Amino acid sequence: MASERELCRTHSSSPLATLLVAVDPWSEPWGGQITFSRHLLRAFGRRLAVASTCIADLPEGIWVDRRFENVSIRYFNLGHLAPPNGKRPLIPARVSVYWMARRYMKTVFETAPRNILLDDPELLFPACRLPWESVCYCFPSVNNPVANSRYTFLRWLGSAFEHRMMNALDSIRPSAIIAAADEAAIAGLKSRCGPPINTSVIHSFPTRVDTTLFYPEPRQAARRTLGLPLDIPVLVVVGRLCWIKGWSFLLDVLSSLRDSLPAVRLEFVGDGEDRMALVAKTRALALADRVHITGFVPQSRLRAYINAADLCLVGSFREGWSLAMLEALACGQRIVSTDVSGAAAMIQNGRNGFIVRRDVGRFADAVISAMKLRDYAALSLETVRQFSLETLEQDLGAIWPPLAGRQTS
Repeated sequence: MASERELCRTHSSSPLATLLVAVDPWSEPWGGQITFSRHLLRAFGRRLAVASTCIADLPEGIWVDRRFENVSIRYFNLGHLAPPNGKRPLIPARVSVYWMARRYMKTVFETAPRNILLDDPELLFPACRLPWESVCYCFPSVNNPVANSRYTFLRWLGSAFEHRMMNALDSIRPSAIIAAADEAAIAGLKSRCGPPINTSVIHSFPTRVDTTLFYPEPRQAARRTLGLPLDIPVLVVVGRLCWIKGWSFLLDVLSSLRDSLPAVRLEFVGDGEDRMALVAKTRALALADRVHITGFVPQSRLRAYINAADLCLVGSFREGWSLAMLEALACGQRIVSTDVSGAAAMIQNGRNGFIVRRDVGRFADAVISAMKLRDYAALSLETVRQFSLETLEQDLGAIWPPLAGRQTS
């Protein structure tokens, strides 16, 4: 089998814009940003060049052609960044990415299309020093990325970081700003940050889901594939194991369901820096036999877990436009969620789930009520159509002119 280096050649096509991303779109989708980058490549193909950190054995600092699903994409490796392994790296990834991008940003500017789409502040800081022709900036969510950091010692820098980020955004003069968040969350960002962001037009741009990868499968068949019990209630939570995803709250909910659902099992599909803390709390609450952590799983196995569930849960304190919710809807699932950005557009209370305030008793009651819902699958599948990957090309092209036209060979 040919190595990835052997699949890359030094010639290139003529892309219309450059996608600058901190994560490698060729890596396994373990989060919303990688998934969005992969969706962009599926939608626009050769019209995009890509500059990113890289998990593969590819040369740094030069352009090559890298194959993405049988399409040759012009690609620039900013530097090697290891994929997540559930642990916090000694040096925060944002810091590593910033220095990689700073080293090569001028080269990218001089050798790539000067229409850029970027979605990371660590790329925005070095990029804002250069006179790009057109810029589209994407907020992966409108939460403060440092104030919500997994590094506790960094959180107190959140306000200063966000202030600097907004100044950089103003300096780069974006032609378009999009955010994976609903209008209420965007209004909160503008109120929090003040000028210059509160005068900018920020388009609510929901996350998309690939319905060729996420679709309904028989529950019992999915459980057999995963080796899960066939005769007990199974609840599934998808996402990184970090405090902002609300894993501790969900364990409290599970504990309160002890009498109502004595045999219930909770599957955490993902991994993260809080894994050991989660395990410790399951022991403290005597829930160790009811809770399982899968670690990171490929998308086919993630689909199986969603389809194996009786119910999907979202306990987050904050979210962008939740990819986990969309993947659940695409599998025809019902959801109980805290009131996070985008939830009201995806969940109809009492029909395909419930949106509940952060209260253990109310959330537990909603879980019991959701387990009794019927005919929810059709509504979930109908709802997810508006977030299909099929509309991404048209929707982004309508907002950002460099991607409005089709490439001619």
